[in-house]
Formats: sequence, structure tokens, C-alpha cells
Amino acid sequence: MKKKLCSAIIIAIAVSLIFPAISFADSPVTSTQFYTAYLDIDLVKKASMMPYIDEEIAMYLSAPENPLDIKAAVINAIGWETKGAESIVQIDYDTGYTYGGKNNARRYSDFVFGKPLDDLDFDTLPAHDLFCIGYLMVMDNYFEPEHAVSVLEKASESFPESFSAAMITAIVKAQAATRNIDEWNNVWTIVDDVIQNKNLEMDMRAEAVDIILDYMISYRDYNSPEVLGQEQQAVSPGFITDKPITLTYFRWIPDKDDENHYTEFYNELEKRTNIRLSFIDVSEDVMLQKLNLMAAAGDTPDLIEFPWQRYTGLLEKMAEMDVIIQMDELITEAAPNLSELFQLVPQVKNMIMSDYDGHIYQIPGINLRGSIVTTGPVIRGDLLKKYGLAVPKTIDEWEEMLTVFRDNGDGIVPLSFDISGFRNSAAFIDSAAFIGAFGIPFGFGVRDGKVFYGPVEESYRDFVTTFNRWYKNELLDPEFLILNNSQLMDRVNSGSVAAFIGDAYNLKESIDALKSVDASFELIPVQNPAMHDFYALNTLPGAPKITESGIAISSRNKYPVESIKWIDYTYSEEGYRLFNFGVEEHEPNNEQAAAGSLRKLPEVPGYKADKSITGYEYEEQKTAVRLWSAVSGENNPSVMPPVSLTQEENDELTAIMENLLVYTKEMFAKFVIIDDTQKNFDEYVEIAKKMGIDRAIKIMQTALDRYNNLLSAELQVNGKAIETDTKPYVFIEGEAMLPIRFVIEGLGGSVAWNEKSKIVTGIWNDTVITLKLNSTDVMVDYEPKTLSSEVIAMNKRTYVPASFIQEVFGVTVQWNENIRIVNIIGN
Repeated sequence: MKKKLCSAIIIAIAVSLIFPAISFADSPVTSTQFYTAYLDIDLVKKASMMPYIDEEIAMYLSAPENPLDIKAAVINAIGWETKGAESIVQIDYDTGYTYGGKNNARRYSDFVFGKPLDDLDFDTLPAHDLFCIGYLMVMDNYFEPEHAVSVLEKASESFPESFSAAMITAIVKAQAATRNIDEWNNVWTIVDDVIQNKNLEMDMRAEAVDIILDYMISYRDYNSPEVLGQEQQAVSPGFITDKPITLTYFRWIPDKDDENHYTEFYNELEKRTNIRLSFIDVSEDVMLQKLNLMAAAGDTPDLIEFPWQRYTGLLEKMAEMDVIIQMDELITEAAPNLSELFQLVPQVKNMIMSDYDGHIYQIPGINLRGSIVTTGPVIRGDLLKKYGLAVPKTIDEWEEMLTVFRDNGDGIVPLSFDISGFRNSAAFIDSAAFIGAFGIPFGFGVRDGKVFYGPVEESYRDFVTTFNRWYKNELLDPEFLILNNSQLMDRVNSGSVAAFIGDAYNLKESIDALKSVDASFELIPVQNPAMHDFYALNTLPGAPKITESGIAISSRNKYPVESIKWIDYTYSEEGYRLFNFGVEEHEPNNEQAAAGSLRKLPEVPGYKADKSITGYEYEEQKTAVRLWSAVSGENNPSVMPPVSLTQEENDELTAIMENLLVYTKEMFAKFVIIDDTQKNFDEYVEIAKKMGIDRAIKIMQTALDRYNNLLSAELQVNGKAIETDTKPYVFIEGEAMLPIRFVIEGLGGSVAWNEKSKIVTGIWNDTVITLKLNSTDVMVDYEPKTLSSEVIAMNKRTYVPASFIQEVFGVTVQWNENIRIVNIIGN
């Protein structure tokens, strides 16, 4: 006996010299204590303090409805080491190794089945019982895992998609492999095969998987070509981490039609980064509820892809509750592609960061090519030729053309469209066709830094009056209020509509259908009409566009650096090409794009390519998108940027707009069909005000000011940049405020500050002004005046209204929203 024990010691020392990272003191079963990831569960915590199972534990393990991963955690917590009298001392006579065994598998049989373990018929036992018995058997005697392997393999057959079942079986099989030094090169492979199996459903906590891999990865070297005497293979240069990492990923369920593309995309991404995603797919209608429940339970997934812009204030609330983390420092330290993008296009960073505190909590998809509009006006080109008409550009020209169609069209409807867009932000709103000519949107807009609401503007009266005239004169489809898109397409495709608001995607179908009716029929997409010879509404600011959904990193994520690197990869050149063109090595050529052969790619965060034009087959489709997406002049009002609201603001705004939208929809129909616009419009506006539209505008103005005040900008005087140590401007309730010292000194004047009295004195061109903080009273050339807003202090600098500077110094203050420059021009 002593000889065998001595031999065992020599063998153990020899093995430890050959494989220093692992010795017989460690093994896959004994060193993967993943139960620590489940200690928030009372039964797991109880099991971790017990040497053996009791009846409560046995009954829980035997219940088929209880999750496999928690059952495994309970058994893992019971462990292999002896902690009390309920154990037996055993000797491995092959090695002479003495260890403390346990008898929990036998106890399980007694509690659950009321008979000894040896009397059980394993061929008839339920799979969930086999799983527990097999894992308990190897914990009882980890030096003889072979019998447990066969039991677990049989159990796993009934759980073909369970990651937990597959991983526990793999650990036990790996334990068996360690019993033979010649098999050590297979230990890691057994576990890695489970990690790489895309058909498994991740039903084990990511932290638990990490604990298992943290130990099992130490066996990987013994499977490398170098250890086996072969040439070492190179690790992929794109790997973010040498050790494979699995991250849980929260998202909504992809469409079945897109599932193959998603799988291909993420599989390739895993190969390039060495990071695997375990998806938690949730239906869109319960995403918020599911996320809140997971957050409350402290079980938030590592990565959360969520439509954050849909729920204002949610990001900041999640961060405050320590559910997600700030990403600012991570981006600076570990996301070179995003950092470079933020430097090259600062507006992208401004759009992503929180309006409240300036931090970044999520990364969305980014389209640097600006907004793309895919809906707009389309005219039967053959009818224009038939009646000798030019393409209309203004509202007046449209009215003349529609009149000709009415008088000579043989029953053809002059203009038709699907008004349902008025209710769900479809074509009629997004295209801004017709209403844009009146300088207003259907919703909130911005003019000279001030928020307005289109449907209560005076020009809205002109818009509905025009449509009422067209309706009375039979220029509009008489059924436009009840027409849906399918019915509209039927009329268009049959040739019974002369002009309509169409969609670029559907143009191909309509062109084909019309050609089948008459080969001479043709469709011509045209620009949105204007009131005169210019566009009155800038529907597209030409700015980058971000997706509604973005990825946030959970505070429970053990790999935040690797996670931000993984996100950042999709903003690299390689990631860009993978995202937009799939796994192909080369971008599709023009012929492929023209033929519509671009594959549909997953809608996930990353760079966005301009597939809206290149993916269309017909030239009319491409022309349509270019025309409808054309950016109008910079003197026009801008669209609302992606502002965020506080929870209180959002609740109040939602309550106001819910009723107001119903009212404005009803009144739109009445104004168009009944000739009472001039008589009742003022009353309509008054009712809208009573319903709270002024308060809604003020809420949006506050959000816009908050958004603008976080953005970087530049102060110029006569076109020359002025260096400032504070913000070049701030907005307060829509009023632009400028730092008076830098304005006056930029113009060539001088400024003095009296600390004791808190008074600023400025002189330029013999004009003397005296200002006092937190007051609207000022002196101009020693005469009292009153400001529109109080003088304020910010960052130890004094700000005054831009309108005051303009008035007293006779200068012009210009503000360019697109390039974010304030320019003071001396007259």
C-alpha cells in the first residue's frame, strides 16, 4: 500500500511539472463552483452550508417544473468535499489517493423514490431525475465519473436544447478525460463544443458560465498544436479576447424572415471577436415589462438592445438605479472607432448622449448619410405629355395641373393618398408633401430656436383652406378619408389615379402593373411642392440619423471593456462591411445593386449604409428617394432634434397630446370637407389651447433648450472664431443667451466687472451698457431699459439675451443650426 501511495505522489509531481497549471488537487467537477452566481436564491444558499441533501432539497430537485440551471446550482453548492458525518472515506486504489466521498445520490433515491439507488431502473426514470442523480453521483465520487457520464448523457437526450444539461454533462465527461493523461488534450474540446453549439438555448446565468470557463480555459493549452508537437496556429487578429466569452443579450424577437440573416451575421461576428451572444428574445409588446422585472430581480442581461428613444427618461432612470452603466470612459479607453467618429462628426455624440447630464448610456445604429425619405408625390408622366403640362413645382402649379386632370381625365381621380398616415406617421406625414409648402409640419417644429406646433399655426389655416378648395372642386379623391394603402394601390395600379403620394418601394409594382394595362403609361416621382419658388419647410436637416434602439451595458456585466470593444467593432471598416454587405468578401458591384440583389441585413446597432437608393431596381425608385430626400435651404425652420423628456414631462405631454391629436384629426377632416375654416379656425385654436397645446409647446421648448445647451457650438464675430472658456450660447425658454464679455471684446470693445455689486459694464462704439446679475433692469447710455430675460451667470460668465445685443449695438446675430455657429456681424 505504501508503494502504491508513493508511486501516486511521484506521478502527481511529474504531471504537475509537465502541466503546471493543473494538478490532481483540481478537476473539472471540483473546481467549477458556479453556484456562487446563484446565491441570491435561498435554496442554493442553504445547500452551500450543508454537507448533504435533505428532504426539502430532494423534493425541489425532483420537481420537473423547476429550472435545470438552479437544480445544477443546488447540487454544485452541496459540493464534493466532506463537511460532516454523512460521508464515507474512500481510497482510489489505482493512485492510492484518499478522499472523502458522499452519498447524496443514495439519499435522493430514498427521499424521492423510497428505495435504494441500486434498485432503480434508470431506463424508466424521468429525465429530470436522471439529470440530478447523475450530477449527484459524480459529486459523491468524482474519481469514478464514468457511470455518471452515461446517466447524464441519457438525461440530456430529453433536453436537446438546454445549455445547462449539455454543460453539466460536458464537465462530467471532461472529469472522466482527466483520469487519463493521454486524454487531457480533449478536456477543453469537450466543453468548447458546448460553447460553440448554436442550437442550445442559454438557460444558465452568464456569470455561472464565466466561472466554469475561467477554470476550464486552463486546459485549452493542452489541446494546442504547440503542446501536441505541431506548429502553433495563429489566433485571429480580430479577437477581442483570447478567452471565449459568452454575453447574455436582450432584444426583441427577430422576424422569421430575417432569422437566417441574423444567425449568419452574429455567427460571423463571433468568429471575428471571440464573443458569443446568448440571446434573450422578447416580444416587442412586453419588452419594457420584462426588462423592469429582470432589473428588479437583479438579473439584468449583460447587453440590452432596447428602443430607448421610445421611453424618455428610462435610460437615466436605469442608470440611477445602477441597472446600466455610463459608457463615456469606456468609449475613450477602449472604443477607438467610436471615439474617432465622435471627433469627426461631433453631432453624432451630441445626439447619443443624455440631454440631462451629458453622459452616454447606449450606442444606437448610426447613419452618417442623413435622413432618407421614401415617400412623396408621384404623377402620371404620360398624362403630363398628353395635356402638354410641365412638372409642377408650386402649390399653384399643382392646382392648375389637377384642374386639367379633372377636366380632361376621363373620370381619372386627380389626386389621391392614404390618409391613415395622418394617424400613424406614414406617408402623408413623413413626406411633408403639401403641408411642407406652408412652412409647417403636422407635429412640432422649430423656427429660429422657438418650438411651434404646426396644426395651430396661422399657415395651417391656409393649408386646410387649400385642401378644402381642392376637395370642393373635385381635385381630391372623394374617399381619401377612408382609403387605406391597399385600396390606394389598387386604384393607382389600374390607371385610375393621375397623382398620388406614393412609396418608393411600391413604385416597381405600380410601374409593372400600369405597363401591363398600357405600355405608354409611366410614373414620374417629383419634388414636394412649394408655396412659391422655394421650399418653405426644411423637412431634412441633413444630419446623421440614429436608430430608435441601442445597446446598453448592464452593471452586472463582468466584461464591460470587452463589451464596448465588441460594440465598437461594428463601427470599424471591417465591421461596417460585415454589417452592410454580409459575409461576402467584397461589396456588391453596381450591377448587383441595380438588380436589387443586396441582401436584407439585421436591424442592429452599427453603421448604416444608404441601401435605400442602391437597393432599388428601377431608376424611378432611385430618383424618387433623391428628390424626396433633398435638403431645403438653411433659412427654413428645422425639424425637432431627438430631444429627451423627464418622466414627469413625458407623462404630462402624453396626457395633453393624446386628446389633442384626436381633436386635430377630427378637425382636419371637417376643415377639408366642410367649408367652415375661416369661420371656425380661431375657435379651433382656442380649444387646442384650452386642451394644453401651449403647455405642450413649453415642455418641448424646455427639452429643446436642454438639448441645445449640451451641444458644442462656436462663437464668431464678423466670421472670426472667438475662443471662449464657457458655452458660446445657451437657450432659456427659447431665448438665445450670449456671454457678453466675449461678444463685446470680439467686437473690439471692453468689459469691466464689479465683484461687490455684481455689475457688468461694457463699452463699444461709444455705447455704454450696465447690467446686474439676476435682473431685467439695465442701463444703456445711462438710460434705463428692461430686458426680455434676466441677466444670468453661468461658469462665472454673464449671459444676456441675443436680442438685446442686437438692439443696443446695432449688430446682426446669426444662428446656423446645422453647423452650430453663432455669428455676430457688426454693421
